[in-house]
Formats: sequence, C-alpha cells, structure tokens
Amino acid sequence: MGGKRPSQMHKRATGKAAVYSRVDTKTNAKRGGVQRQSDASLHACRQQSLKVALSVAEVFSGSLPLDKRGVFQKLLHDCKDKNIKKLFVESTRAVARDANVTEALFQLSKKLGVSIIPSDVLDLFVHNPNPAQKFLRRVIAAATELEKNLAVQRPRLNTPCKHSEDY
Repeated sequence: MGGKRPSQMHKRATGKAAVYSRVDTKTNAKRGGVQRQSDASLHACRQQSLKVALSVAEVFSGSLPLDKRGVFQKLLHDCKDKNIKKLFVESTRAVARDANVTEALFQLSKKLGVSIIPSDVLDLFVHNPNPAQKFLRRVIAAATELEKNLAVQRPRLNTPCKHSEDY
C-alpha cells in the first residue's frame, strides 16, 4: 500500500487554543524557561489538533495575590472574547504558586468558560470535576505552594541564627 503511515500524517487544526508561559525571574527566562513551557503547551495543542490563536509569556512571580495577576486575568478575558475555549500551560506552577490564587483563577476560568489545561495533567482543571478531581486539583495546588515556600525557606536555613547559642 502506498499510503502514509499515521505517524506521517498531519491533522488539520480543528479549533483554537491559547498558550500561557510564566517564569519568575529574567534569569529563568534567559535559561529557556519560557521556551520550554511554550514548547510543552504547543505540543499538547498539536496533540489535540488545535491552532494557537493567542500566546502570552511573562516574567512575573506566581506567588503574588490575585489582584496583582492582571496579565493572566486579561488573558482569560481575551480568550472568552475571542471564543478560545482552551488555555494551555506547562504545569500548575505556571498558573500560580499560591493555592488560593490557583483556585481563584480556576473559578474565574470556569465563570468565563475557558478551560485551563496543564500539559502535564490535562484534566486537572475540569470545570465540572468529580470529587476526586476537585481534591486532586487542591492537593496539587497546595503542593506547588509548599514547594515554593520550602525553596524560599532553604536559604534561611543555611544562614546562622543570631541567637544560635541559646539553643
């Protein structure tokens, strides 16, 4: 047979998606963090035969409160306005490093009808979760926050305490 194998065929894009990438420092951006995140999200879009209609990357702390996350909130609103139903991110870390902010952004995405899809756990932010999915979303968001807090605390643990002789 002279036909192409399935791995050689290219599917035509059947829908639109957006991609969001975020790193917290310019150093991480220079080291390719934004590109790595974007590549993971683009790969997930291709697997679902989606065309990227909107892509946003920023160098910004994911630990900041919701009222400081204007770019991400604007992206969700832009997706709604452009009828883009799926927003891909590399992982939950790209969404936020604070569990409450992650949940608030999830609730906003649900209200706007835009699904946030981490390329590593595709169904983490489903809008009508079963109890296990809801639990998993919250646990992963809390674990992401814990990871950030431990990373911040680590340098302090290596610094001698002024009153260490008291212990």
